[in-house]
Amino acid sequence: MYIEREITIEELIIELRNGTRSFRSIDVVNSGDLSNWDLQGVTFEECFLTGVDFKKCNLKSARFITTNLKTCIFQDAELTDAEIRYCSVESVDWRGAVINGTVFEGNSSYGHMLSRIDLEHMVIW
Repeated sequence: MYIEREITIEELIIELRNGTRSFRSIDVVNSGDLSNWDLQGVTFEECFLTGVDFKKCNLKSARFITTNLKTCIFQDAELTDAEIRYCSVESVDWRGAVINGTVFEGNSSYGHMLSRIDLEHMVIW
């Protein structure tokens, strides 16, 4: 994975407010709060998102592809019809997330491959 640019959470927020919904090869260099945001249809491809709080976000049809989602919070997030593929999902909080129709494949946590069943267990723990 090649990172083209590093941005802060504040810079990411500015881009989101300006309507950007597709991010590729970015590294968000500090954690931050995006809870309750409407991020429907957002795409993060080949990105590093560490410690980003997506709690109660609308992430319907969002795409996380080949992205590191370390220590992110998706608690009570709406992930209906989202895609999460080939991501590293270490120490991620999925409790209460809505995952109807969510594609979850090719993901790993601490070197172990995860399945859709694993996601379902993480959502309800």
